[in-house]
Amino acid sequence: MSASDPDDDEGLTANERPEAPAEVRRHTVPLEAAPLPTMGGVLTQRPHLLPGHGRYADFETEDQTETSALGGHPAQPVQPLDDEPADKGLIYDGKHPAHGVTSPDTTRPLQPPAQSMAGRRSLRSTLNVMAQFAPGHNPRYLPDAKGSRAHVFVWDVSRAMGCEVPHFAHGQELSLGQTVDWLRAEGPSRGWRKLAVTAALQEVDRGALAVVIPRDPKKKRIALLWPKDRAGGLRVAAAVPGGGSDVPGVEVLGTDDVDVFVHD
Repeated sequence: MSASDPDDDEGLTANERPEAPAEVRRHTVPLEAAPLPTMGGVLTQRPHLLPGHGRYADFETEDQTETSALGGHPAQPVQPLDDEPADKGLIYDGKHPAHGVTSPDTTRPLQPPAQSMAGRRSLRSTLNVMAQFAPGHNPRYLPDAKGSRAHVFVWDVSRAMGCEVPHFAHGQELSLGQTVDWLRAEGPSRGWRKLAVTAALQEVDRGALAVVIPRDPKKKRIALLWPKDRAGGLRVAAAVPGGGSDVPGVEVLGTDDVDVFVHD
């Protein structure tokens, strides 16, 4: 057995096992010790990796993600012991995109390391899924010849949470306007509940994903609802260059008269 074989550690006591690299240990914090996210930073729990089936079958494994982290990326996962609760690990600051999420090619879905699933969500895990895409600092979301890519950010996040707002439907790639129209027309039959803002914020606090669009059907804009700000006012996460997370909703949506769709 080679010196690099991880099975070499079997039979050793805890004191005899080699210590985890400092690069990993430095970025690991218990969930209980992490404050709620503030503008520009997100602390969260270890990501939940979805089962290897369907459209998620090709997502990165935890080992691949850790290798990327040791290569210099700001998110550092930790392999838990069997009796370690799965609520420790990753930190994404919302400014540095995670490994593998910066491709400008929107014809292929991403393979993000942080994911979430219904029944295991929390506010921190959902915010961390958003933060890994760094929407205000990710070249993937820069406007192109077709205009804003705000809908691509919503697609990426919702897909990573298993409640996809699709980027392809009816045999075509959806534009921003078509994505907004899909949410209104088909979203409710796909688990997207239309709620008042106050009720939606309560769901967000529990870890649900909420998509915000202007109530006026002529306005084609889209964002993700951010937790309520103490100063009041609607806050969102959106593909806004230089910003992205925890920005005033009216600046992104052009109005504070909105419809909110929530998925558990």
